[in-house]
Amino acid sequence: MKDIGVQVVSGMSDQLYFFYKNRFIEQLEEKDKYCIQAMKLSSACENLFFTSQKIGSDIGFPIGRIDHAVESWAGDYKKALASSTNAVFLNLFQANKQGIAGKITDNPAFAIVGQTGEGKSFLTKGLFLCHSLLKALTLYIDPKNEMKAQYMKIKAKYEADFPKMEFEIEQAREAIEDEEQLYWVIRGIEYKYYKPVVDYINNIHFVSLDAKEESNHGALDPLVFLHGDACKKISVKVSEELLGEKYTKEDKFEIAFLESLDAVMSEREKGKKVGLLNVFERLLDSTDEMISTRANLALRKIKNSQMELVFSHGKNSAVDMDARITVLGVTGLNLPKADEKITSDHKESLIVMYALGEFCREFGERDRTQETIIFVDEAWFFNKTEIGASILMSMKRVGRSQNNFLGLITQSISDVETEDDSTAFGTIFAFREPTETDKVLKYFKLPVEKTTQAWYDNMTKGQCIMRDPFGRTARITVDFQLPEVTVLFDTVETKMKNTKAVA
Repeated sequence: MKDIGVQVVSGMSDQLYFFYKNRFIEQLEEKDKYCIQAMKLSSACENLFFTSQKIGSDIGFPIGRIDHAVESWAGDYKKALASSTNAVFLNLFQANKQGIAGKITDNPAFAIVGQTGEGKSFLTKGLFLCHSLLKALTLYIDPKNEMKAQYMKIKAKYEADFPKMEFEIEQAREAIEDEEQLYWVIRGIEYKYYKPVVDYINNIHFVSLDAKEESNHGALDPLVFLHGDACKKISVKVSEELLGEKYTKEDKFEIAFLESLDAVMSEREKGKKVGLLNVFERLLDSTDEMISTRANLALRKIKNSQMELVFSHGKNSAVDMDARITVLGVTGLNLPKADEKITSDHKESLIVMYALGEFCREFGERDRTQETIIFVDEAWFFNKTEIGASILMSMKRVGRSQNNFLGLITQSISDVETEDDSTAFGTIFAFREPTETDKVLKYFKLPVEKTTQAWYDNMTKGQCIMRDPFGRTARITVDFQLPEVTVLFDTVETKMKNTKAVA
């Protein structure tokens, strides 16, 4: 006790007596009245007798603490953490498991919503890291392609000290003869220099889909990674998005396209390497000038654009679906903002994202005995068009029966609302979005009144409202505890070193 700074003193003779007297249902006698501590009713209520505040899983990764306050912490989330003893643990894979008492839904889908800068990315990347340590296939769709750069930066930083680590390990080998003792000493040295973090980064399969690299062409071509009806369906959707009215305006072109697609798919089944470009190239030979002209237009739009990731000759491999941890980033995308009208400049990026959505569906659907978890960042764009919404719905419906856990990271609670209850979300986190207070409260089935409005509006950065598969709702402060690891989640780069000190 001395080593941890705790003083030990001899107990008073009546302490055991009072210990028993403090048990519930024990009756106090006349002689006990001088040992009673009086308190106000409001103080007694703070003890929350016969109640508990709990959210998340009984067993899982620590992701933060419940925040009991209604008032604001004025940006100091550390005070919020220090004020709470209610830890929040979470294992997302528990959502669709049977025999868990109290669960009101088996829906494995989860969503993280809120405006930029409130902590949404921090929570997302923390959940990704934690769940990628389990026996599941993990996929992160990173439209900004920012994760790889940050992970490689931290890896290089830690590896710079590895020569010192090797020197200390060599010294330990020379000084320690006992093999078991030597093993634990070496492990301690490796932890000191964060080698386990570097080992983890080395196990991630980073894929940066840059259309400027020819080796990436066709990585998301439906005729490369899909088969059957799924291949035909998404091939039609991306081609329709590419040509717009020029695809649907005349039945004659649509019929010709479908015939060409069927022929190319048949060649593919016979073992020939083909892709969507072959479909349009066949149409160039049409005797109908309208058909050949539109095929030529499509080929010209595709050339030297992001769409070469989707439209190819099928010579390159698709993205590997068997890697245990994959971060799939796409460079050069120009996605519209959530409230921005879609322009022609956005369309090629949307086509790439539609193909990515179908890749996600296939990733989660292939093996129903294998847990898969997918994080789709910037997911709001799916609801920008009918095509995107239908792809999103197909991704969500893979769900429970296929052991697929789909997470959507988006900006507005409106992006996760659905008329179909079977495709709602079993777990949801809502960070502060000042313009959507009432909408968020209604989604969480909370009363829209001054107290709950303040409870939501007063959240500081790093806090969110959480609802779990047991139907419990709480305001929590996110915390992944290990700064040596959480530096991986940083997304803001700056050369203004003194900004924090000045502020």
